[in-house]
Amino acid sequence: MRGAWREFFDLPMEEKKVYANLPVTYEGYGSRLGVEKEAILDWSDYYFLNLFPRDIRNLDKWPKIPTDLRETTEKYACQLISLCQVLLKAMSSSLGLEEDYLHSAFGGSDGISATMRANYYPRCPQPELTLGLSSHSDPGGFTLLLTDDNVEGTQVRKGDSWVTVQPVPGSFLVNIGDQIQILSNGRYRSVEHRALANADKDRHTVAFFCNPRGDLPIAPASELVGPESPALYQKAITFNDYRKCMRTKGPTGRTQVQSISSTMQPEPAA
Repeated sequence: MRGAWREFFDLPMEEKKVYANLPVTYEGYGSRLGVEKEAILDWSDYYFLNLFPRDIRNLDKWPKIPTDLRETTEKYACQLISLCQVLLKAMSSSLGLEEDYLHSAFGGSDGISATMRANYYPRCPQPELTLGLSSHSDPGGFTLLLTDDNVEGTQVRKGDSWVTVQPVPGSFLVNIGDQIQILSNGRYRSVEHRALANADKDRHTVAFFCNPRGDLPIAPASELVGPESPALYQKAITFNDYRKCMRTKGPTGRTQVQSISSTMQPEPAA
């Protein structure tokens, strides 16, 4: 999977620009996450695709070069959406909810949203002056990150420190996103993470995002709210509205999920 996308990023710029994304759709080839002038420009390029439901796909944005990229991406997407459904059941059970609770809250088999972002972090002459991707928590449900087997660079925040994740070949790094934090009423906490720039080596990763259907209101599960655990997020919000912050301002740490909390109590420790 990484190899096919590596071939795309190695294409001449003129060929890649054919698939350039637009602020309205976000889908395609780009380098800036936020569209506001003040948004941070990180040291990376990316390619973003809508995958599920199938009717949200824009096949004009699916690259035709390399020739096997479309087929490879389609097979990968189908395998990972199946894995995501298994993980949703596991997380529901761990919260003491019905096994299908999170699956249903995300929209069920015909409604779960999934997107993908192929990331390219080129060598940087002064990596101490920038980041490959600035600090953020993923706005969606959770992320399956296929890391680069040979080059480290992903870091997660633990307290006041950043911890570098060592690549484990043949595995995924699973990051909890803001929507699971909201649905679990804070029992699961979204992961703040970032990507480093590297002076010596290019790095390629692929992030698969499992998200709720965009128009569904997301709020804490009623079973997880009570006198001893009041709702931390009292105003339901759709994922379509929630993710507008990332798409306009770019990565901003965990400020968005913190800003919608209904209490001033500190979040659970990482």
